[in-house]
Amino acid sequence: MTRGVMRRPERTSPGGRRMSRVQGTPRPCNIRQQASMGYRLGCLVSAAFAVLAGGAHPEERPMYQDYRVIDADGHVLEPVDLWERYIDPEFRHQAPRGVGVLGVDVLGHVLPDVPGGIPREAPDYMTGPAARYGFAARRNFDAESQLEALDIEGIDVAVLYPSRGLYAASVDGLPPRLAGAICRAYNRWLADFCARAPERLFGAGFVSLHDPGIAVAEAVYAVEQLGMRAIFVRPNPVNGRTIDHADFDPLYAEIERLGVPLATHEGAGVHLAQFGGGRYDKLMKLHLVCHAVENMGACMDLIVGGVLERHPRLRCVFLE
Repeated sequence: MTRGVMRRPERTSPGGRRMSRVQGTPRPCNIRQQASMGYRLGCLVSAAFAVLAGGAHPEERPMYQDYRVIDADGHVLEPVDLWERYIDPEFRHQAPRGVGVLGVDVLGHVLPDVPGGIPREAPDYMTGPAARYGFAARRNFDAESQLEALDIEGIDVAVLYPSRGLYAASVDGLPPRLAGAICRAYNRWLADFCARAPERLFGAGFVSLHDPGIAVAEAVYAVEQLGMRAIFVRPNPVNGRTIDHADFDPLYAEIERLGVPLATHEGAGVHLAQFGGGRYDKLMKLHLVCHAVENMGACMDLIVGGVLERHPRLRCVFLE
């Protein structure tokens, strides 16, 4: 289990700033109760505990105020033109393009893709139910707004994963070099994003499993050149290979050497093999099934497939 808190001696807010609550955001009464349980257990029992102190002023924090709060599964919202700006020139004509709120178009594959359809209208971040995110929308969800969100929620450090990027290379049969270039572009962008506050924003490097050799090279680049704190992959089979396939052993050996965790993170509605895919026509149903069961399958593959025996120093994180 990944611990989500670390004890710290001081009782100041992140960066010494006084935290405030955005108008309209609820005070986290239930979260506080959960946090007390986390305190007694000595660890955070799920990623949901990452939002422990949302909106509370430092003097209002309950018994866990001596702990450092870490969001182990934070997310960025990438700009629609990320890949056009960051991908290698050779692949610019094939660069994914953001669609709607969270979607992406990859060589004509518009993802996430659910048979019943997904509303693609942008939410009204200023006046509608999503108005609490207006401060971030005004800044196009940049690093400054990410830091402000951490302060509002009382979070000290966040490990960041993609939103559009969860889908950008999630197509079986995608040309392997293009898949690698898509990951490289995202990782470059994320490194620039985290550079605004490297002591608080930690990146998880994205690696595609379309080609094991390219995956190894990207893991090394992401950690050694960009300073990523983890390597994450999709838990789904890619081109017929589950993550315990022997072809991926060099990748796991390299991740061991790099000393960072291997994370899996699911996202519903991809053009890969997916639990629940082809069965449900509503996003919520598919989301609930595949996010849980794909990670269960990945965990099973790593254990039963012998990966953890072959790579005993490999640390794994399974994220919704």
